[in-house]
Amino acid sequence: MRKIILLLMCFLSFNLFAAPQTFLQMNSEQGDYIGQGLDYYFTEADGAFSARPSYAGNPDHFKKSVSFSFMAPGFTDWWYLDFSTRQLSINLQKGTYQAQRFPFEPVGFAGLNVSGNGRGSNTLMGSFTIVDIDYNVNGEVNRFAASFEQHSEGSTAALFGRIAYNSAAFYVNESSSAILLAIGIAGFFIRKRH
Repeated sequence: MRKIILLLMCFLSFNLFAAPQTFLQMNSEQGDYIGQGLDYYFTEADGAFSARPSYAGNPDHFKKSVSFSFMAPGFTDWWYLDFSTRQLSINLQKGTYQAQRFPFEPVGFAGLNVSGNGRGSNTLMGSFTIVDIDYNVNGEVNRFAASFEQHSEGSTAALFGRIAYNSAAFYVNESSSAILLAIGIAGFFIRKRH
């Protein structure tokens, strides 16, 4: 009976652990124009997220670029994020990419652009790492998760961030952690009694 309970707890914790999340988290260093030296964390409880192909209707760019937006009620915060591999002639996929400002990135570079709250970059250098991505047959994003680093206008100050869209790649919720701890403790006592 104890083994059945332990297996049930493992199954429950795995399902909680794997729950997809949508969020935008950013850390702006002092001197970064885009983030103004502040930290940001938004979930669906804070506003609406959307994802769309950056070049909707253009088959040459199918699955090569995606644009995200976050809008808080009353436009108290609004952010836009673009990721592209069109100038690399490959589909967006898991991996790390050196980037310049989307949509003006030259051949050989990925495209990146994080802007919002009325601030944008004329030029930028940066990188992003995609850790989860999945498209439907229409080229729309089902899941996406990436971390990024952006330096606006040649500044050494960076905007660091992570975005997850219907993805469990980053987020571990506290309930799952508590259940995993409980499983470990239960397993210790069950094993000790045998």
